[in-house]
Amino acid sequence: MDLIGKYSYAGITYLVWRGEFPSTEQSQMMEALLSVCIEHSLNSPSVDVVRFVASCGVPLQTAVSAGVSAFGDWYGGTIEQSAKVLQDGVKAAHADGKSLQATAEAILNQYTQSREKLPGYGHPTHTADPRTKKLLEVA
Repeated sequence: MDLIGKYSYAGITYLVWRGEFPSTEQSQMMEALLSVCIEHSLNSPSVDVVRFVASCGVPLQTAVSAGVSAFGDWYGGTIEQSAKVLQDGVKAAHADGKSLQATAEAILNQYTQSREKLPGYGHPTHTADPRTKKLLEVA
């Protein structure tokens, strides 16, 4: 109760995550990150699904599970593909006796040469995500 009215939502979020109050700069960054999350969530397909299903009067967990079910290769699912690339890279590094850095460089070179997008990086709609520029300005 002592936090109410004294600290921002971002400041309290940082406190919960890190166990300490943020500096002014850290608080500004948290504000920016939370703003991006809020702004982005209004445009994401899974949020639309949750809102649509919730409007049917179903329990909250039903609506949220519908949104999670909307994750796929284009939205929300690229993290699985990215994890597979990283796991395969770690296995290859151990098998070949190479360093993780050398293996990461080899993976990056492979994707660069083939002109394929590295899973988990980039955006399916934006070639240059406008949120990134703003976050880097704040950082």
